Amino acid sequence: MTVPAQQSAVYIQRVEPAKSGMEPASSTAFGEATSPTTRGPLRVVHVGPCFTRGGAENHAIDLARFLDPSRVRIEKCIVTNPDMLDAAVAADMPAPVELGDEPTIRQAAQEHDVLMFWGMMLDSWLADCRPPLCVYLAHGDSYWTHDLLVGSRRVVDHVVAVSHGVQRKVCNGFPSSVILNGIDTSRLGQTRSRQQVRTSLGFQPDDFVLGYVGRLSPEKRADRVLRATAQLPRNFKALIVGWGPLRQELFELANDLIPGRFAFVTADRHLGDYYQTLDALCLLSEFEGFALVVLEALMCGRPVIATPVGSVPETIIDRVNGLVVDGEVDSVCRAARLLFEYPDWAHGVAAEGRAFAEQHGHAWRMARQYEQLFERLWNEKFGPSPDAAMRREGHEVLAT
Repeated sequence: MTVPAQQSAVYIQRVEPAKSGMEPASSTAFGEATSPTTRGPLRVVHVGPCFTRGGAENHAIDLARFLDPSRVRIEKCIVTNPDMLDAAVAADMPAPVELGDEPTIRQAAQEHDVLMFWGMMLDSWLADCRPPLCVYLAHGDSYWTHDLLVGSRRVVDHVVAVSHGVQRKVCNGFPSSVILNGIDTSRLGQTRSRQQVRTSLGFQPDDFVLGYVGRLSPEKRADRVLRATAQLPRNFKALIVGWGPLRQELFELANDLIPGRFAFVTADRHLGDYYQTLDALCLLSEFEGFALVVLEALMCGRPVIATPVGSVPETIIDRVNGLVVDGEVDSVCRAARLLFEYPDWAHGVAAEGRAFAEQHGHAWRMARQYEQLFERLWNEKFGPSPDAAMRREGHEVLAT
């Protein structure tokens, strides 16, 4: 399955047929590239196990949209799990997204300057035909993110951690850099007023709505939003915006605990409609890397109640621009009561959060940092060139 790119600023024309995907990048040396003969941007292939609704996919989409194509360009995304490729999500990626296996990835490693990957072990596939530059994306701070990195140690040149917490937990023993995530705020568009959306969901003007946005999987602990709402007065309601394997289970739990006090929606467009509905976003995950929903909520001026996982300690100062809790239901209830009982203070917390997000949270900043990192890594490995990078031999650039 291939989902074509929606737009492209620069095209590649092959001068000669591509080499076989089973041939190494050089005749002998590990990591050697053929002598570049044509100047142009660094060409990147993005490899991962899935392309569905999720933070890793939104990260790839936003990065591809904001990279300067004269410096670095994501040319292709390869997905290895055929059951986890959502064509609707892939259509948002400004590069082709296709299913691939070991031969596909081996070939892509030889046809691109940079192989950027996450969620996989690649030693067994690429140790004998390393790409010129290989970068691992550490999207999370869990043990399996580290295990996958260790299983790719013969291939990886550098690791990008999405927070300093992830770097400390995952990247020991590997060269690494921290680039905090950024978001494309176009996803936060609004189609209706706050009151119109709240009315459509069955909420009253005086209700205090706690919310969750994201994947409904066990480590996210979205059930604690429902359990906290159940322990709070009846004017506290819950809004769950998400998708995933626990959706039906969570819906049934909500019916048992807070009948008539909740709403469930699935959305990946105009998320501003739902963020503005909330009085607080709850991120109560057991582990995280850099939850994009935190930046999204802050951009929309919503207070955030979060556990100190992943990037939260680097983005949220407790009771200054958000509230940090231990994740137990009682701690969530206390935080929600504070926001409800002191609305002026809650407004100030939200304003501080929005100011932080406006300064640090845009995808444009993230893309510039990736460009600088990739160019530095390339120049350190292969030597500087007059342009940002040198093309591998056999290609030329045609700018439109």
